[in-house]
Amino acid sequence: NKALSSLLYNRGPKRVLDALTCYLAQLQKKGLVCELDPLIGAVQLKGLFDAGIVEPLLFGTRPELNQARAVEAAVSTFLRAYDFA
Repeated sequence: NKALSSLLYNRGPKRVLDALTCYLAQLQKKGLVCELDPLIGAVQLKGLFDAGIVEPLLFGTRPELNQARAVEAAVSTFLRAYDFA
């Protein structure tokens, strides 16, 4: 059902992307973030957050990483990728 899929996406993943995009744009305006497209940065950061967690859950198995370790690794990778370190 396309309508239900759209509703679920807009109330879940889209809200996360919108919040991350807004946050990255604010950091950029304050000069705390290098030049980046906030939407691309948000999509990439969300992908890093999902890595090792979401796909196993979709297949009904346990995630490869615990959530805390996954988030720590995601943030660390993102910061290095955009030369924050």
